[in-house]
Amino acid sequence: MEKSQLLLANPAVRQAYDAQAPEFELARELIAARTQAGLTPGLFKPI
Repeated sequence: MEKSQLLLANPAVRQAYDAQAPEFELARELIAARTQAGLTPGLFKPI
């Protein structure tokens, strides 16, 4: 059994993991949109 599977077998860990799903989905969508627009992380500089 992989380490991630072992951890997710714990109900408390699984609940915390599932609670973060919307945040990670948003991050995936933002990265995909940025990539499709041809923008790279190097174009974003701290202010």
